[in-house]
Amino acid sequence: EMGRTPLFVFVQKEVGDRLVATPMVSVSEEINRGVTGDGGSSLHSKYGARVVASRLKGSNYSRPSVFIQNYFTVKIERIFSEETYYPKTEVLGALVHLRPRPRPLVDVKPASLFAFLNACFKGRMRGPSRPALKSLSKICPPEVARFILESLRIDGNSVPLAQLSVTDLATLALLWETYI
Repeated sequence: EMGRTPLFVFVQKEVGDRLVATPMVSVSEEINRGVTGDGGSSLHSKYGARVVASRLKGSNYSRPSVFIQNYFTVKIERIFSEETYYPKTEVLGALVHLRPRPRPLVDVKPASLFAFLNACFKGRMRGPSRPALKSLSKICPPEVARFILESLRIDGNSVPLAQLSVTDLATLALLWETYI
């Protein structure tokens, strides 16, 4: 069992945003969810389009998001302006609360999860349009990649790694560790 002492860390706001980030979503998912902007207007309103665009491009979901969220619940408690510091800085700060989970979402060795995420999310493999099967085939034989994805009922030809949940990615890491 993991330790239960909550942590409060002070980081740049951008780092805090990465720690709490969720998987990227596709336009079709947003349409199916009925994302609306201002007061029930359509997806194509100027506000709705901004909501979708912000969730599609520049997602902060990354290695730190997955790794930290597998072992902790994460919440940004407060954002601090640049005037808070002396001397004044040019960046915003964030107080991040990390509360250890009683058990990880997936009981994978931290070193294995770290290695898996480093291999999967590096370079161009991180792009939101790259299918999971193609990404995984770069770090293990294609047959193994296909088997691992099918074990989780993930369509590796159409779903990118950046759209998989923390639990899915940690489970992939556990299976990757088992079969490689």
